[in-house]
Amino acid sequence: MRPVKPNTYIRRASSIVEVHAGDQLMLMHVADKRCFCLEEGALIIWSALKKPIQIESVIERMSEKFELTIEQCAGEVHTFLSELEVTGLIITSLEDHIPMEPQEQIALQFTTQDGCELISLPDTPYWSVCNGLLFCSKLELPGHLPSRPGEPDVVVNLGPEAQQAWHSLPSKHIVTPGAMMTSSGPVINFPGVAHILVRGGCEIIATPAKNCDFDLLKLYLVGSSYGMLMHQRNLLPLHGATISHNNKALTFVGPSSEGKSTLAAHLCKLGSKLIADDVTVVTAKSDSTFQVRSGGNCLKLWRGNLERLGFERQHLKSVGGKLEKFYVPIGSIATDTAIPLNAIFLLEHQNGPAKIERLEAFEALTVVVEHVFRPEFVTLLGLEESLFQSCVNLSHSVPIFRLSRCKSYASLNEINVLLNDICD
Repeated sequence: MRPVKPNTYIRRASSIVEVHAGDQLMLMHVADKRCFCLEEGALIIWSALKKPIQIESVIERMSEKFELTIEQCAGEVHTFLSELEVTGLIITSLEDHIPMEPQEQIALQFTTQDGCELISLPDTPYWSVCNGLLFCSKLELPGHLPSRPGEPDVVVNLGPEAQQAWHSLPSKHIVTPGAMMTSSGPVINFPGVAHILVRGGCEIIATPAKNCDFDLLKLYLVGSSYGMLMHQRNLLPLHGATISHNNKALTFVGPSSEGKSTLAAHLCKLGSKLIADDVTVVTAKSDSTFQVRSGGNCLKLWRGNLERLGFERQHLKSVGGKLEKFYVPIGSIATDTAIPLNAIFLLEHQNGPAKIERLEAFEALTVVVEHVFRPEFVTLLGLEESLFQSCVNLSHSVPIFRLSRCKSYASLNEINVLLNDICD
């Protein structure tokens, strides 16, 4: 076991089956069918590991249960946890978003327009949470928070259906570039990567192209495909990054490469918590207020911004293709519970010191409408009226500001000061 610090997180491995037998708990490791037996104090520790928990919290529970000092419990707890890790029954991490374990691989074969494809897939699916929805996916989805199995809200699979649906209709049925409504549902075409069918707000099926870059496919699954899914669920996805700053949810919108993720990354290094990157899903409550949920645990940053912000690139994963853009894990993730949205900021570049000004009603509405994520999908789905009503309601309920600053990285600290004033 790695050198244990008090703030180390631990949780059960996901590939464990358990059965109670009297006062004992029988465990089986699914991968190799090894069996284990827990009883007495071991059962108390095991019951505490349903979700990621810090080791010091486990020690405190044992101390209270058996009326012993922290020092008396610490040694035995550390020894027992070391044994559990060696046997593969638990996973440890210095973060509370413990990564999924590697999965056993099987082969899936299906026929597409490009010929017969043989694709390696995990024997068991990846379970994750994003925006409060439970995903069951054949591919690990970047940035999603690992979760235990349950009744899925969204199923992500691979199969020939998406490409078959795309080629079932003539090109005149294409409503928006790169997307088409078919009898099976809307299909998005990413040339050279995949066709992706999204239907019912609960299912995504991807048909990979021959020699598909699966990293790019995953990027499109958590980007455009996710946006289509949110529109189908009548939610409002904005093209923006959101953080919890001084316990206030703030969303930064603006054109691509305007610096939304860069600003969020800088503020997270100063103590803010990440809520979402690139796609922020806003939901309305019955009291006419709006809220956001955790949309992932990483930001996507270009190589140059990584270096200037002080992130080490050595162990970061590329988003795919030839893009010099990387996933940056952010440890301080906001909780997955719904958080009230407190403000939206339109990022703009200008000379001079950073400044913030509140926008009036019509200009605020324009900002919301112009920064809906993948608005062309709304036309494809025939949801224009519903979307516009959501934008109007949001612009009337949540304060919207223009945040102007120069392109210098020094302005990031100025922005932090301005945001502190607004959030006080």
